[in-house]
Amino acid sequence: MSPVERREPLPDTTYHYQPIFRGLIDSDDADVKARLDADWMRCNTVDSAQGLGKLFTQNGRTVAMYPDMASKEWIPQNTWDVGTFIIQIPQYIAMRLAENFENSIRIAPRSEQKDMCRHAMLSRRLDRAMLVQYKSV
Repeated sequence: MSPVERREPLPDTTYHYQPIFRGLIDSDDADVKARLDADWMRCNTVDSAQGLGKLFTQNGRTVAMYPDMASKEWIPQNTWDVGTFIIQIPQYIAMRLAENFENSIRIAPRSEQKDMCRHAMLSRRLDRAMLVQYKSV
């Protein structure tokens, strides 16, 4: 299985995923029905009637099914101290918000894309300035 989160902006981060496919259950599309009836889906589904897949855990570039019994596999081998955590999280949030906004530009109406590009550039500058100020405090 390929990683869902293709970049790992925070080192030693664990991601959890649960496929939810409720919207596909009532589909009349033969291809969708065939995919939902596949062996992989039956093996990796908690409740097919509700469209809930099993829980998956991603560490780095590795994705594995979370065990059915209680486990501590989700805990990273290397943990952060509180100071590192406090410094890293605002940077991560700013980066992800900026990326999400920039990715939305290409699906926006053409009449709005120019302004959105300008706002994205200004936002990146402001984020960098605030994060530099935040690190120096």
